[in-house]
Amino acid sequence: MQLLRSLIAGVCLISSAKAACTREFLVDATNTYIAAQTAGNPAALTALTSETLNYTESDKTIDIKTGVLSQPMKIDYNVSIHDTTQCATFTELIVENPAKPWVIGTRMVFTDSKVTLIETIATKPGDWLFNATGYLHWVSQEKWDPIPAEKRGTREVVKAAGDAYFDRFQNINATVPWGTPCTRLEGGAYTGQRNASINTCDLGLPSTLRVTNRRYVVDETMGAVAIYVGFPGLDRTVGLKPMPDSHFFRVEGGKLRLTPTSTMSTIPGPPGPDISRAPLLVGITTLLHAISLPLYGARIWTRSVPTLRLGLDDYFITAAVIFDMINWIFMLMAIHHGAGRHNFYIAPDQLILAEKYSFLSQPWFGWSLAFSKMSIAWMLIRIRRDSRPWVGVMSGIMVLSVGIAICSNVFQLSMCEPIWFIWDHSHPNPVCMDPKKAQLSIYINAGLTIATDIILSFAPITFIVNIQRPLREKIILGLVMGMGMLASAGSIAKTTKVHDYGVTGDTLMDMVGLTLWGELEMQLAIIASCIPTLKQVFEKYLRRLGILSTTSRTHGSRSGYTKQSATGFPNQLPMGPMRSVKKGSNAETDSVESEIPIMKPGVETSVKRDEAGSSMEDINVARGLGIQRKVTVEVTRERFGGKRA
Repeated sequence: MQLLRSLIAGVCLISSAKAACTREFLVDATNTYIAAQTAGNPAALTALTSETLNYTESDKTIDIKTGVLSQPMKIDYNVSIHDTTQCATFTELIVENPAKPWVIGTRMVFTDSKVTLIETIATKPGDWLFNATGYLHWVSQEKWDPIPAEKRGTREVVKAAGDAYFDRFQNINATVPWGTPCTRLEGGAYTGQRNASINTCDLGLPSTLRVTNRRYVVDETMGAVAIYVGFPGLDRTVGLKPMPDSHFFRVEGGKLRLTPTSTMSTIPGPPGPDISRAPLLVGITTLLHAISLPLYGARIWTRSVPTLRLGLDDYFITAAVIFDMINWIFMLMAIHHGAGRHNFYIAPDQLILAEKYSFLSQPWFGWSLAFSKMSIAWMLIRIRRDSRPWVGVMSGIMVLSVGIAICSNVFQLSMCEPIWFIWDHSHPNPVCMDPKKAQLSIYINAGLTIATDIILSFAPITFIVNIQRPLREKIILGLVMGMGMLASAGSIAKTTKVHDYGVTGDTLMDMVGLTLWGELEMQLAIIASCIPTLKQVFEKYLRRLGILSTTSRTHGSRSGYTKQSATGFPNQLPMGPMRSVKKGSNAETDSVESEIPIMKPGVETSVKRDEAGSSMEDINVARGLGIQRKVTVEVTRERFGGKRA
């Protein structure tokens, strides 16, 4: 019977409608809609709807037959307003049923007496501050009688009052025409003072949010305006992305009297407790820096004392450390503003800053990694600079590393237009890169990065196998020089997390895994670059532990690796541990001089090792002689059982 009455009303409505949009026509249309929703029968609107009807729920186009309109419900309260200027209506429905409560707002737009657009925002338990009982209590106390003609505001005045409210969210100096008394609701929660007669709605609003995509229904007779908007920050799991929202205002004498901020947006509840993974991120990155920075300092010290002998590889690693520190500082600033926590719990203005500093940390990461690899590649070039293929491969890696860093920066700066939309989602019409293309770019970048890591890690094996040293020393040397493989592992682990990043919208929590593996990759690259240059220091302690042989050792160049002879194999000196002779011991010290033709004719270098193991170089010009390096070494042979070892 209810369906029959709805169909008859719809047919009569269409047959009697005039070309002009009248208030009577719109009132009949809202009555038909309320009857259809009560019955849960979308077909009751068939006579009203256009063939090109666009039906949306929470800003998503769906089939009207599967939406909330198909669910029958007992409606406890309804109010409608009618806009004859743009031929549109707004209807608010409240269902208090404890088993299945609803607060529904529906905006209908007509063209030639046909509904061409229905926008419904239906809230239910779990949505923002949802409370159907509280909402019904406060709204039902407001009288929705038509305002007398002599006290009625113009369409412009009513609309401006609603706009002023939203303008205030972006501009602290915007003036909102608050009235007294004024009732303000947040999803059904009353936010004013208990003494309603003196209450105002001026409770303080943020001033950093841009409310976009405003659509209006203005009814001067009722002194009301309903505004559908995209409101940022409602669902903090997606940052400041505008969410579907409806505000309904009652305006009397140009002043706001009722502002049911019903916040009709489908917002999930908290993703979990308000915890932070930032301490884990800060702790691990601090530990890694506590290792890498002293190693870098030791490297520069050994190249500067007693004489300054910095090479291009030292300048490369210095640049890497500088870029790494800038990256780390921005990361810590992001953490200060909420990175590592669920977006849901972070205030909108802090969310913007956290996302901003997180983004600003990224460009420096690529350059730190690039300069670390360039430092390693240049070291390897100095070891075998006589081999053109070797130099060509290492030079290619250096060029490729720079190219990867440049491409990464270009990609990062091209993700969205305008660029600031990456951290502030309030722009109404941004143009952003297709997520699939973005992921493909990241995968290609990661593949090239991993490939260069592997090449730099395994390259030293080509000459380590030919060193005339015990097998265990070769293994240790290979492991030290192959530390770049650990950086590759970090890069691989980071790449596996790219696909899922941003899927939940909880960006500040999800960034922890990506950032952690990225920092591990970068720090291991710096460590891998510095450790080989400290070869002599590590040899000293490894010999004390008995891991390395104490009868001989290779002569190290300032690169930290062994110098290559003309044959391509490392030059070696029969050198023992440098020790001073102690009185009463069974040790004797011999002096050995070794001359190795390793420099260009015309210069003679004399190198002496003092008791501390340091070297002193004097360069002299000798006429008519080939240039040689003269190395004076103290070799200690200990006696065991009265015999020389």
